[in-house]
Amino acid sequence: MAFRTSHRVVVAACAALTASLAAIVPAGAFVGNLPPAPGIYGGSVVTKLTPNIGDWAYSLASLNGSLYFTTTLSHTCTLWRSNTAGLNRSPVTTLANCYQMSVAVGPDGRLWYGSEVVGSPIYSIKTDGTNRVQMAIAPHGASRLAFDGLGHLYAQSETTGYVTEMNLDGTHANVSSTNNNSYGFALDHSGHYYLDDKSEGVRANVDGTNQTSFAIGDYVENVLPLADGNVLWGDFQNNAMYITDAAGQNAFQFAATTSTPEQTVLGATPGVYYFMSWDDGALEKLQQSPFAVAANNSASISWTASPSADSPILSYTVTAHSLVGGPLLQQTVPGNHLSTTFFGLTNAVRYQFTVHATNAFGDSIESSLTNPVVPGAQYPSAPHVPTVSAQSGAVHVSLGGANSNGSALTGYVVTAFSGPGPYKVAAQQAFPGSATSATLTGLSNATSYRVTVTAINAIGVSDSSPMSVSFTPTGPPTWRFAPTAVAGSKSAKVSWFVANPNGLAIKGYTVVSSPGAKSCSTTTALSCTVKGLTGGKSYTFKVTATNAKGPGTSAASNSVTAKH
Repeated sequence: MAFRTSHRVVVAACAALTASLAAIVPAGAFVGNLPPAPGIYGGSVVTKLTPNIGDWAYSLASLNGSLYFTTTLSHTCTLWRSNTAGLNRSPVTTLANCYQMSVAVGPDGRLWYGSEVVGSPIYSIKTDGTNRVQMAIAPHGASRLAFDGLGHLYAQSETTGYVTEMNLDGTHANVSSTNNNSYGFALDHSGHYYLDDKSEGVRANVDGTNQTSFAIGDYVENVLPLADGNVLWGDFQNNAMYITDAAGQNAFQFAATTSTPEQTVLGATPGVYYFMSWDDGALEKLQQSPFAVAANNSASISWTASPSADSPILSYTVTAHSLVGGPLLQQTVPGNHLSTTFFGLTNAVRYQFTVHATNAFGDSIESSLTNPVVPGAQYPSAPHVPTVSAQSGAVHVSLGGANSNGSALTGYVVTAFSGPGPYKVAAQQAFPGSATSATLTGLSNATSYRVTVTAINAIGVSDSSPMSVSFTPTGPPTWRFAPTAVAGSKSAKVSWFVANPNGLAIKGYTVVSSPGAKSCSTTTALSCTVKGLTGGKSYTFKVTATNAKGPGTSAASNSVTAKH
């Protein structure tokens, strides 16, 4: 038997349901869409900032909001400067008979550059291209340059595979041998360098010992050690960018490029990198979103906002994905936030993160994965610009401002550079990590210096602080020679060579006899006659020179006998 429901009953039921829904849901509330995923589709995007300006682009450095990069055209190398948008491009300097040109920012805040040519000079130059000075010779060539923050310069040769460690003035060169045809090169903050030989990456102590090899791609280049122990690599042959652990394992491809990545530097904005393209001579920008930065038991995650949707974003939810398994961890922030710090992570475990947005209609799909990070203690941040107080042959230096980043500071290194620039290491001394100030000795009075401070913990060495203001140690006058006395009638004429002023003008000289303490004085003259002596009695004389720091007394003169 079939049942039939009257049309009136159905209409009445629908009306009742509509009325009840209207009472609890505003009209039009279901008309809209879920938000798009936050971040960049695919996780990253590459933007070409400059056109083709050379046969090859090779080296890149970043300083004070400007980018400095090198190109080679017809065996002439050019060092260029531009802003981070690739605009206002202008040449800084050129090198003739040059195959490849390296550039790095030195501890003196100047640009250091060299050539792949064996035995070629390494120069230091101001960022405006003036005051070029030869600092060293690259005995095996300088395809790449790097500084360790402790007063050493490293020059790596692509052709020979040698790495040369030297002082900033080029002295005391130590050479370590590696595989030939090593392209990318960089230092980390724990006493290692990274380079590559086509498909093989190499990690070694800075003296070349304990080399560890690993293969991660074709024509591996563009190496950049990261603070959390990961390493960024560029695959020259396959136009790809990877992040691996320090052993070259667990590779994560976070970007594809349309050209061959040659050298990469970090931008000031999280998730932004700049790199040079070998094959089209261009400067390019790589932006990743979302992007993660590791810290101790935590990580900071930033992302670009979800594109416009029908309804405002109410919140973002960040999900932590442990690469060793375990439960997913989540953290939610208001919709006007585009970053968060994710606490409660386990140190030494690799994580990646995703982000989704929520509006009135629900959740977006998950974003692309961030770069992998490894929470844990890291090397210290750079100390503040040191304040200085000059002393005689020394300087008193403040040691503040370094963040220990999860591992207690074990020491500081203060380095004095003689100048004005280009600066060379004049003195260096280590101090305890508990110190708040220190006195660096071994300086020369009347010489201009600036100092930097580097902090150290169990993980590694910080970047050096910015250089201090210039200072000149001064002290009381000093003497190289004793004065000379010639006897007179109940007197003696005492003569002397000018005293060392020790950086401050000499105000005057005073001669005093022994015995008797008879004296004479001058302002600038280098002799005077001491009167009132006793005839037939022997005397010696000392000369005291005085400057703003006080008196400095000579050794005793020869002995003379006053005449009657």
